[in-house]
Amino acid sequence: MRQFQSRAELKNRAKDLLIGKYGNASLMLLLRGMLTMFLLSIILSFDLQVAALFQTFAGSVEHPLATVISQLISLLSSILLNVFNVGIFYFFLNIACGQPFSAFNLFYGFQQDFGKSFLISAVLVILNKICLLPREIMMELFLKNGSLNTAQASKLLIAFVIGLLIYIPLSLGLSQCYFLMLDFPQYGTSKIIKLSFRIMKGQKCRLFLLQLSFLPLIVLSAASFGLGLLWLSPYMSMAYTLFFLDIMKSHEVPIRSEIR
Repeated sequence: MRQFQSRAELKNRAKDLLIGKYGNASLMLLLRGMLTMFLLSIILSFDLQVAALFQTFAGSVEHPLATVISQLISLLSSILLNVFNVGIFYFFLNIACGQPFSAFNLFYGFQQDFGKSFLISAVLVILNKICLLPREIMMELFLKNGSLNTAQASKLLIAFVIGLLIYIPLSLGLSQCYFLMLDFPQYGTSKIIKLSFRIMKGQKCRLFLLQLSFLPLIVLSAASFGLGLLWLSPYMSMAYTLFFLDIMKSHEVPIRSEIR
């Protein structure tokens, strides 16, 4: 049985590969941040216009249809923002494999096979929404009746924990979808999703522990008003890229043979 790389080995290798490349990585993050802010400002403006229309014609900004429209716009924007992840992981895969890279790799998911990028992003975003939906519904109902009491807060916490316990293993199973899409462009969306669950069998705990190992650095980055993320985000993404390449060493030949 092949010995996988340890968390320390993956993280040390990630730091080594990023030497001299943080400029492009930071520029890519700044581009994404600006595009995110721009898109969110458009959504906010649209929401205000929708609210004004319902206030004028329906007499209330809390009309159910207005809420549905607002939620659909929010969902669509989340999916579009997630498409940028295709380009981000394309950037780090290029570095890890010694291929040319650029901060403008960020737009790869929109330039190449956008339909597949959109569908995979939709699956990931909707999964998150569904798992957290019971908590959001309960929060909405409780807040309509005034402030939260202890019993209601406990129910919200339980709903959140249950949703999280469902979401974490599913999200870990789907975590390699973007990488697999890039590595196997000939596969359709359903095949990529199935393959992600397949290669993550027995690897979910390993990836989860790798993610948790970054928690202290995330806290420190938050304390630096987010400036630390310009260093931490590339570091994390490169470590996750190396994790993918590491587990694929055990699956590469069988998968390639399936294609042939």
